Amino acid sequence: MERYKYYVYMSYSRKDGRAAAFLRRQLGRFRVPAQLVSPEYLPPDLEFAGPVFCDRRDRESAEYAAGEDILDALTNSRYLLVICSPNAANSLWVHKEIEYFLSAHDNDFSRVVPVILDGRAGSGGEDECLPPLLRTHAITSRDLPTMLPDEGERRKDGWENGFIQVLGAMLHLDRQKITAAIGRERFRRMRVCADIGIVAALVFAAFAVWTLRIGWTTARKARRAVAGKTQALQSAEQARRERALAEQNAEQARKNELEAKQNALLAIARSREAGVQKMRAEEGKREAGRQAEIAQKSLDFLRSVFDPADPAKKGGSGQTLQETVRAKLPEIPKLTPWQLRASVSISTAIILGNLGEYAPALQLGREALELHEAHDPKNPEAAAACTCIGSVYSQQGKFDEALKFHRRALAIRLERLGPSHPETIRSYCAIGSVCEAQGKFDEALKFYRKALETAVAERGEPDPETAGICSGIASVCTAQGKFDEALKFHRRALAIRLKTLGEQHPDTIASFCSIAAVYVEEGKFDEALESYRTALATAEKMPEYFRPETARIYNSIGTLCATRGEFDEALKFHKKVLEIRVPLLGEYHLDTARSYNNIALVYSKQGKFDEALKFYKRALGIWLEKSGELDPATARIYNNIAAVFAAQGQFDAALKFHRKALKIRSQTLGELHADTVTSYNNIASVYAAQGRFDDALEFHRKALAITLKTLGEQHPSTASIYNDVALVYSRQNKLGEALRFHRKALANRAAKFGTFHQDTAASYNNIAVILWKMGNRKEALENMEKAVSIVRKVLPPTHPQIKLYENNLTGMRERLSEAPAEAAAD
Repeated sequence: MERYKYYVYMSYSRKDGRAAAFLRRQLGRFRVPAQLVSPEYLPPDLEFAGPVFCDRRDRESAEYAAGEDILDALTNSRYLLVICSPNAANSLWVHKEIEYFLSAHDNDFSRVVPVILDGRAGSGGEDECLPPLLRTHAITSRDLPTMLPDEGERRKDGWENGFIQVLGAMLHLDRQKITAAIGRERFRRMRVCADIGIVAALVFAAFAVWTLRIGWTTARKARRAVAGKTQALQSAEQARRERALAEQNAEQARKNELEAKQNALLAIARSREAGVQKMRAEEGKREAGRQAEIAQKSLDFLRSVFDPADPAKKGGSGQTLQETVRAKLPEIPKLTPWQLRASVSISTAIILGNLGEYAPALQLGREALELHEAHDPKNPEAAAACTCIGSVYSQQGKFDEALKFHRRALAIRLERLGPSHPETIRSYCAIGSVCEAQGKFDEALKFYRKALETAVAERGEPDPETAGICSGIASVCTAQGKFDEALKFHRRALAIRLKTLGEQHPDTIASFCSIAAVYVEEGKFDEALESYRTALATAEKMPEYFRPETARIYNSIGTLCATRGEFDEALKFHKKVLEIRVPLLGEYHLDTARSYNNIALVYSKQGKFDEALKFYKRALGIWLEKSGELDPATARIYNNIAAVFAAQGQFDAALKFHRKALKIRSQTLGELHADTVTSYNNIASVYAAQGRFDDALEFHRKALAITLKTLGEQHPSTASIYNDVALVYSRQNKLGEALRFHRKALANRAAKFGTFHQDTAASYNNIAVILWKMGNRKEALENMEKAVSIVRKVLPPTHPQIKLYENNLTGMRERLSEAPAEAAAD
């Protein structure tokens, strides 16, 4: 059971000081019914609802500067009682006290007791009474205590009612028991007063009796003489009766003595049991103290990592985060006890993994796991170490290794925490994410749906964790080409986040971006751009620290513009991203490398191949230094460089880089991964460009076999390969086979995307070209007109695909009565 120096830390605006004084006075007077309250909720002295820490300094100063006494009180208080009003909602002091209290208590919102003095909770307007940090589902889902009087009541009635609700929230008792306890205390006070009155009355009566006794004495002596004989006879009879009663009492005394001995033996046994329980409680208290000390030391270590790299902190050295973390690594092996070393190792490994420093991240994660295996292998912290290692392997693209450690974490959490614990649910999601990356979509959905079912049953629908799981399911549906299903789950996640987190939250912004990404996959570019711009408008209002997220939205818009053929606009947005990332992360960061890669992609689409290669080589140099050769992202850059060489007609160079990419993907992702399929397809395309058609078909068929096995006939990727196979047959002049595969691609795309989609238009164009070559000019012209009609509706006027199809259509019309002319396939 946790013990704190203070039972309550009271946080309030100075303008609400009278209400604070009232609550502090009432808490100090309330005698806690200890026999009704669970031990973990009892106050330190086990008698009154205190002590209460109530700082009385000016809370409205412009700059928050808490002293050591304030921080100590916040850390060592069981509860944080927040007096909520519009004054408190706008108070920087109250905001900082809540922030520090949550950080010192592991973000445990159950320890925060908001009581509404004035205003409305969740209104978002001028009468909003909840401070920003309390506008979460963990708080707003409660029936919050309120000091507001009902209609017709006095303010005093409302305050007393609010006091009772506050006691109920802290002691976890219902209103009836709290009211009964207050009533008993009042009755006790009244009884003390009554006892004093009774004593006074007895004294007065004794005095009266003494006064009358003198008068009675004379009469009594006269009556005694008459009654003497009678009294003697009565005394003799009384003596006989008393003798009989004495014998009965002696027998009862013997029985009582025997019962007392039995009770004494039982008391000794109970005393021994109480001693054992006391020893266990003391050991538990010591263990809790050790855990709290480890948590605090771990937090102090992490602060010593982040502070030198934070320019907002006084004394910041200007170092990058990578430099500060590397500087601290030699200190970790010296930390004691082992639990502290393990905790710091896991936290630091997570930081390094996110920074792309995979080797030291894995080393620290394994060291933490070894410590737990040596001392406490089934501790939930051992599962945290496994999750950390699994995440790093996943970032490296080593999915089989990642899956092994995530499954190990799940087994520990199921055994020690149970199937409904939040950490167990996160393990389900982690396994689902890795299965998705491997292309095992049905397996991924199985784990995501298990997580969703458990989370909704345990915490209900409106919960940020539930929203995250919905986003994971949507991601798998997108990969499967089930766009309507993906949008349904992304919108479900967005609705939850808007309700629980609000519009200006990173996860809410991410939901808008995810919806936009699905629209891009569907070819609905206008809807995608609208959703991205909604996200960007919100992101640009966020504080400075949110700039990396803003950069990601710029990046997505740039990619969308490139897809639409708006290359200058795309370059503008990608260079905006670079302007944010280089000063913030440095030249040699993986996100900076991603920006160089994206800029190169746009230059490549513009035909500016020298510029494209320059930026690709910058990206490749960073990635090789940070992640090494065997990284899926390195393979992606090799693939992009090969595409540039192929576009320049340098086919041997293109094959060299495509084969490098294929080797990395086969080793890190496996044969069945979508990226491995892409490499097979790309090599086939280069062979086709060289005129090596049999080799091209061999590699296309490898890609098609894997895609049919993993994604099925109806997936968009299958249609793309059908299209590529048809183009090879066309170049071999096997027009019947080419037409068959183009029509298979069209059937797939029309079923998946509908008629009005860029890819559907491409299939109509390609069929038209083959039909023209076969001499079926009328049907060719009809298909070409469909292609032009579609792209004019779905693409911006400047898109090169429109010009290509219009040229094909014009040529066909001009030569309709002439010999067959060549048209360009897409």
